[in-house]
Amino acid sequence: MKKIVIFGSTGMTGLCAIEAALKKGLQVRAFVRDPVRIPDHLKDKVEAYKGDVLKPDSVANAVESTDGVVVTLGTPERCA
Repeated sequence: MKKIVIFGSTGMTGLCAIEAALKKGLQVRAFVRDPVRIPDHLKDKVEAYKGDVLKPDSVANAVESTDGVVVTLGTPERCA
């Protein structure tokens, strides 16, 4: 079975990406800052990976042993 990692997996687009990947039979590693933000109905279906996208080692470790990467990172709604 193919395994992917999804960055930004607790945002609106990220959650849709998780649902779509699971429907396709993919294993999903959800890269998150806070695993608590993964909805209860998905917690037992994904591998939560706590990390920080600003730390290269964290990203490198997250993509290790995966077949693909999906990035759904967004920007804050407010502007500086």
